[in-house]
Amino acid sequence: MGNISYKMHYQHFLILITVTFFLSILFTKFAIFFAERRNIKSIANQRSSHFIPVANGGGLGFLIITLISLIILTNTIDMSTKNSNYLIFTSMVIGLVGFADDINDIPALQRFIVQLLASVIVIIFFTQFPNINFLDFSIQNKPFLFVFGIVFLVWLTNLYNFMDGIDGLATLEGIFILLCYLFIIFYNGNNMLLITHEKLFFFNSILILISALFGFLVFNFPNSSIFMGDVGSSFLGFFLGSIGIYAASNDWINFWTLAIIWSIFLVDATVTLLVRILRGEVWYDAHRSHAYQKITQSYVKKISEKYNEESHSRTKAHRSVCLLYSLVNLAWVFPLSILSMNYPSIGFLIAFLCFMPIVIVCFYVEAGKS
Repeated sequence: MGNISYKMHYQHFLILITVTFFLSILFTKFAIFFAERRNIKSIANQRSSHFIPVANGGGLGFLIITLISLIILTNTIDMSTKNSNYLIFTSMVIGLVGFADDINDIPALQRFIVQLLASVIVIIFFTQFPNINFLDFSIQNKPFLFVFGIVFLVWLTNLYNFMDGIDGLATLEGIFILLCYLFIIFYNGNNMLLITHEKLFFFNSILILISALFGFLVFNFPNSSIFMGDVGSSFLGFFLGSIGIYAASNDWINFWTLAIIWSIFLVDATVTLLVRILRGEVWYDAHRSHAYQKITQSYVKKISEKYNEESHSRTKAHRSVCLLYSLVNLAWVFPLSILSMNYPSIGFLIAFLCFMPIVIVCFYVEAGKS
C-alpha cells in the first residue's frame, strides 16, 4: 500500500475505545446472565483449577465488539479492507466454533480442520510468514515458510486455549502481547515516519482489543465471575498470532521478537506437550500439568495450610500467579523483546536466552507429568 495522509479524528477514536470498554463490560454482564440461564458453565474436571461451576463463554462479548469495531473503522476511515476482511472473517469463524464447543463439545478433529483452513486463508490472503534468521543463516524458502506459518498459527491458537486455565491469566497475557506489539512498532521510529493502511489496521486492532479485554477483565480477574471459554481463548490465540505474523511480514518486528513476546505461553505449552508425548500419555486429554497449573497448585496448597479455607486459597493463588507472570513479562520478556529488535542479527540467541529460564522452571515443576 502507498503512504496516506493520516488525519485521524482523535476525539472520535477515543470515544470509540471508551465505548468499546463499556460495551465489553455490558456484554460480559449479559454473558454471565445468559450463561446462568442456559447453564453454560465450566464444570471442574482434570484440566480445571476451579472447584465450583463458573459461567463460561464470556469471550464472545469481546470477540463481537472487536470485530464489529474493526468493520466500522475499516469502512469509515481511509483504511484498506481487502486484506483485513480475511482476518475478520476467519477470526469470527474460529470464535464461533469455539463458542459451539463451549455449549456442546465439538470433536477435536473438526475444530482442528477449521483452524487449519482459517490459518491457510490468513497466510495466503492476509499476510505471509517472514524469513527466519539464525545468525548468518536465513530460511527464505517460500514453500517451507508457508507450511511452517500455518503450523505456527494453528499452534498459537491451540496453546492459548491450553493456557486459559486460571482466572485472569489469558486476559492479562493478551493485554501484554498487544501492548508489546504497540510499543515496539512505535519504538522502531522509522516504521512510524510514513503512515500506511497496514499500520492503521494494526494500530486500531490493538487498541480496540486492549479496550475490550480490560472490560472483560473486570469480571475475569480472580475471583472470576466468568471464563472466556474456547470462544475467547481460540479467538485470542488466532487473532493475536495473525497480527503478530502480519507485523513481522511487514518488517515492523522480526520472527524472534514475536516468539519472545509469546515466550511464557509458547514455552510452557510446548514443553508440556513434548513431555506428555515422550511419556506416552494421551497428549490431547484434559490435564493440569502445565507449569502455570503446577505453580498454582503449589500456591493453593501453601495458602490453604495458612488460612485453612480452599476457596480463599484458590483466589489468592490465582492472583499471585497472575502477578508473577505479569512481573516476568515486564522484567524479563519485554526488555529482551526490545533487545531483539535492536540486534536482529542475534535475535535467535536472545530468544534462546529468554526461553531457557522458562524451560528450566517447566522442568523444575515437572510440567507435563500428571
